[in-house]
Amino acid sequence: MNRARACRGPRARASARTNSPGLNPMRIRKARRRDLDRIQELWWELTASHFAYDPCYYRKQSKARCLKTARRWHRQTLRRRDRFMLVAEDRGEIIGYLHAAVMPRPSFYLEKQQGIIYSLVVSQKYRRQGAAQRLLRQAAAEFRKRKIRQVVLNVERKNQPARSLYRGAGFELRHLHLVKPL
Repeated sequence: MNRARACRGPRARASARTNSPGLNPMRIRKARRRDLDRIQELWWELTASHFAYDPCYYRKQSKARCLKTARRWHRQTLRRRDRFMLVAEDRGEIIGYLHAAVMPRPSFYLEKQQGIIYSLVVSQKYRRQGAAQRLLRQAAAEFRKRKIRQVVLNVERKNQPARSLYRGAGFELRHLHLVKPL
């Protein structure tokens, strides 16, 4: 192994391997309008999994109505400059997506804007293959390009796999989001 490559450390070497042709054809790209049908399927997979964590959180609507509302929101995201969606694609199939935005903060904060990740989901059969990590890395690059220095997200307290993913990606627990049903 050459010296320059050795200095990058094991993580950089692993990343280089997964980007090599033939080893892992997965790629991350910006979402397009034609991706919305698959994004909707993945969104429903994510939403359905959240029912197990917090059944009171979601309004009782039909799946068709929920999907229609979400599709409108995702379509608007594709048009807005302050939001973006990324997809993970493996051999031409969309296997995951990340939905994010840049949000203004009140003027008393040092940082006037922050990034927020609304959702990140990888299809069940493709999990633990690096897609979520790659989506997070690409989102971080997109936020940096927009001069954003902090990214926040919410994760269900009981969702240990997601919490481990985010901790491994450098997210820290800073605040607790408390809920009181009324």
